[in-house]
Amino acid sequence: MDDGLQKILGLLREEQERQKLPDYELEQRARLGSGTLSNVWSGRVTPTLKTIRKLAAALGVSLLALLALAEGSEEEYRNHQMMLLFRQLSPEQQRDVMDFARLWLNRSSQASETP
Repeated sequence: MDDGLQKILGLLREEQERQKLPDYELEQRARLGSGTLSNVWSGRVTPTLKTIRKLAAALGVSLLALLALAEGSEEEYRNHQMMLLFRQLSPEQQRDVMDFARLWLNRSSQASETP
């Protein structure tokens, strides 16, 4: 198994642990067969891209964000995750967030202009 795949699997495993999901529950969410995760986590089986996609979706993590983080771009990963969270907001909540961001940016730029 190559380093990139190992890193992606490690990130998926960390997210599973962060969410405190037992293997059987993640398998159900991802629609994987019983025992699949045990085989993947132990390295007995190399997962297909389809399996990785299912795991990422079941954990609410973007596959593109995982790839970015595996390549070492933590900032890109965080930005992508923030965009995913933003899209889950209602249009009204999105407007509120955008209004807050504009206000914060205006105050920040005014503070930097003050000698």
